[in-house]
Amino acid sequence: MNSMKKGKSPGPDGLSVEFYRQFWDLLEDQIFNMFQDCIKSGEMVSTMKQGLISLIPKPDKDPSLIDNWRPITLLNIDYKLIALVYAKRLKKGIDTIINETQTGFMKGRRISSNIRLVLDLIDYSDAIDSDALVLFLDFCKAFDTIEYEFLFRSLNLFGFGENVIKVIRMFYKDINSSVLLNFNTSKRFNINRSVRQGCPISPFLFILVVELLFLDIRNDANLYGLTIFNKEIKISQLADDTTLFLRDKDQVAHALNAITAFSTASGLKLNVSKCEILCLF
Repeated sequence: MNSMKKGKSPGPDGLSVEFYRQFWDLLEDQIFNMFQDCIKSGEMVSTMKQGLISLIPKPDKDPSLIDNWRPITLLNIDYKLIALVYAKRLKKGIDTIINETQTGFMKGRRISSNIRLVLDLIDYSDAIDSDALVLFLDFCKAFDTIEYEFLFRSLNLFGFGENVIKVIRMFYKDINSSVLLNFNTSKRFNINRSVRQGCPISPFLFILVVELLFLDIRNDANLYGLTIFNKEIKISQLADDTTLFLRDKDQVAHALNAITAFSTASGLKLNVSKCEILCLF
């Protein structure tokens, strides 16, 4: 509770972090017992399942287009508290799972590493022994499209225990949201996919999912990355923003087929309008 930031918007019940902190000595035991009951039954109480989606306009974008709004889900503090507990536990060991090529949400890793890699390849393009190219990929509404079953199977694949997966399933069982519209809200609707932006554990669950894309690309013996100074480079990632380094143009179709297979399984789809190719020859 003490690690939760003050001054943040509350969830649908209107109870803020400040409220919980003020009365924590009275609430702590009851909330702890409630969490234990939820974990034991595998289901949260109804208010913990609720979210309120607030649409944030992207800067310098046309607000008349729905793609230029970012959905943030306001969640009740009791839910965020238990999600934060598991997020902190997950964060402690996730760097042993996530490859160094992923810099999103990882402590001690920076976006500058991804940028520096591309700039260095441009500077030393003469040392690349093929007509290499760089493929910049962007996934459309990535957080909002992950299929739950793919997420749960990903956790199982990475060796997470049954108790942890049961809790993650609980976080997404029968959840619902409404959309904040000026001073009113829409009718509530069920959420059948996505990791909600605004949830403390969502970023870490998301990068676990896209780590499978990295493994697929890295282990594909028929997909050739660019080689420089006797080192093959295939992929770097910043959350869902994925950069592929390909030996030549003949690799593009094979790479896109691999992405399509991943999309079919995970629910993530390419935002073709934001994908680009950079030739290094």
